[in-house]
Amino acid sequence: MTKLKPWLVLILVFAAGAVSGVIGTRIAVRHFIAQAVRNPDVLRDKVERDLARKLDLTTDQEAKVRLILQDAQGQIRDLRREFGPRYMVIMNQAEREIAATLTPEQRRLFDRYREENRRFLQLGGPPGGMPGGPRPQRQPPGEMVNPPRQQPDHS
Repeated sequence: MTKLKPWLVLILVFAAGAVSGVIGTRIAVRHFIAQAVRNPDVLRDKVERDLARKLDLTTDQEAKVRLILQDAQGQIRDLRREFGPRYMVIMNQAEREIAATLTPEQRRLFDRYREENRRFLQLGGPPGGMPGGPRPQRQPPGEMVNPPRQQPDHS
């Protein structure tokens, strides 16, 4: 048993480190995504700096890359304005269909899950909607505009 104790301690330390790493990574990723959604310029600036450093860009190249990234960011903002409402229709329908398959207790847990993960999953979009776009309208999962599609009975 005395030979086993050091191994158990080592395994426990390794497991604790792995769990801490996973939790820390999850927190960091959520923070980074939330920051990028709130302020897209931060992400663009980081990409500019990384490209300038890693590619050893000249001042002229840096200026051109900055304009290219600003233009791309504007196009992405326009794309979000265009497709954001369609995205929300699809997500709302999927949520309604999922809710329709759940028991009342599961639906309550599902509502809590949606609320806890809305920002990370961008199901409801960030505060104020998608950057550069109108705030999307969410529908409660219990209110069905279109009933869920019926699966064919192959019995």
